[in-house]
Amino acid sequence: MEISADELAYVRSQGLYVTEKCGGCGMLLNQTFRYTIAGKSEVYCSAACRDLTFFADPREAKNRTYIRLLGDRKGIEVQTKVWDKVIIDRARELREWVGYTVQIIRRGVPVFIYINNHYAGHSPATVRHFQDLYQTIQEPKS
Repeated sequence: MEISADELAYVRSQGLYVTEKCGGCGMLLNQTFRYTIAGKSEVYCSAACRDLTFFADPREAKNRTYIRLLGDRKGIEVQTKVWDKVIIDRARELREWVGYTVQIIRRGVPVFIYINNHYAGHSPATVRHFQDLYQTIQEPKS
């Protein structure tokens, strides 16, 4: 069920609550954070529960690749606690991951890549860098 923040506020102002259960573990969901899988109606209590559900079927798991670029949390938090810019240059590693990703996709296997802020300091910038590198490899050379 989709409900906007305004609709949820109205429901709560009436003393009512919307109750949903996690599609993975069955726990009642917090109204603030919900995790989903694109194209599926289920909601999950955490990213971990969503991921376990998503990859639980071994027949399905063998038909996709899941890559998580997480970084060293303690190491980068010594350098920053603000995640608004790249702190660690991961260009070399990203080129390698893009190369692996292209090989896997060319075999017809979908790839899901998750990048957190601890990998380089700013996950949106790292995702854009990854996409730029991927596009460079995909474009035919003239």
